[in-house]
Amino acid sequence: MVKINLFKIYKNHGENYLWRSIQTFGKMGLEFIILYIVARLLTPIQFGDYSYLMAVIGIFIIFGEFGLSASVSRFIVEYETISPQKVKDIIFSTFILCIIFSSAVSVVLYLLSILFFTKIFEFILIFIPLIFLISLVNVFDGIYRGLKNFKKLSFISISSGIIVLPISFFLITLFDIIGALSFHGIYYLTLFILLFKSIHEKNYIFDKKLAKKVLNYAFVIGFANLAYFLYTNIDILILESYGFIIEISYYRIVNSIFNFIFVPFIILGQILAPSITQMATKKRFALIKKYLNKLPYIFILGFIISFLSVFFFPFIITILFPEYYNENILIIWNVLLYLIPFKIFGVILIQAFVVPTGFGKLTFYLTAIGGVFNVGLDFLFINLFGFIGVFYSTVLVHSLTIIFTFIIFYIRNLEKVNVLK
Repeated sequence: MVKINLFKIYKNHGENYLWRSIQTFGKMGLEFIILYIVARLLTPIQFGDYSYLMAVIGIFIIFGEFGLSASVSRFIVEYETISPQKVKDIIFSTFILCIIFSSAVSVVLYLLSILFFTKIFEFILIFIPLIFLISLVNVFDGIYRGLKNFKKLSFISISSGIIVLPISFFLITLFDIIGALSFHGIYYLTLFILLFKSIHEKNYIFDKKLAKKVLNYAFVIGFANLAYFLYTNIDILILESYGFIIEISYYRIVNSIFNFIFVPFIILGQILAPSITQMATKKRFALIKKYLNKLPYIFILGFIISFLSVFFFPFIITILFPEYYNENILIIWNVLLYLIPFKIFGVILIQAFVVPTGFGKLTFYLTAIGGVFNVGLDFLFINLFGFIGVFYSTVLVHSLTIIFTFIIFYIRNLEKVNVLK
């Protein structure tokens, strides 16, 4: 009987992993095709400016969704176990919260674009709809994950890409940066419409108590995402402030290829997350410990992937982005290779264990501390080593943050195991 149950669990994980992989790779594949089209149709300077604008809007999207995606996913799983009739209320209440967040962020963006970010004011009519659409689509992603409806999410994401992809070439050819940004709006609008029409768990009741629960945990995740921004897109803003525009274009290409490496592990973490949440809800911390003990194998796999990446990256660049192939882009890639084992280990740790078990505050505190150090070291290292100093800082701080996260979480979970003995 136990073997049959385990077989069903692994079979469900396998099916969910397959469909989540198709959805995620399909979405990232679309984004990479757009990146390729933009990089080839725009000049390196224009592509650097486009990457800077996408980094700026990324800040405001963090506030527009502010952890609601991860939070709603967690509470859907939890309430499906203890009170299934409340799931619909959770979904609608989360949507209202997201609309409130996005509205507030849009007002702030408009004011800042007038007073400080004058460079983005001409794009404000594109940026504001994007904040709403991307934030709501991210919330939908969390809802579908919580419902374990990975197959439907996969079909919708791929269908949306197929529908709108042919438009991208014409928009970018005719309107340059504005066309590239506008394409994102069309894509996310299509995705939002299909996701909304395909969900059956609908009602229109705003539950204040449930909304407060979702909101409280979302704040923790949201601040952690904001802190995480201090490891990633903040580098683009700092590079722009020093005038390294072409180096931003190199970073954008490197980062896009870099992120493909982590997708299978992010998906694995998201697939495991609902089951880990159920284990935590049922206080099965010893079983969680067994899963944690397997993570070192993931770290070893990361080293192997890092070694192989030394060889395939130059080949990819010479084939797809020949005008960007030079010593600087290779230096950026070789520095970031040291981060791969830690990053792979970290995404599974956080996606599958830390956030689903309610330890989001741990992620926030450590990521925030590390993020502040990263920004400080960015400015120090960029003055010492040039543009590459930004990447030295990222590798050093991010690796240490992941190590401390694992140690503290493992100890906390072990304490719960000992209490239940």
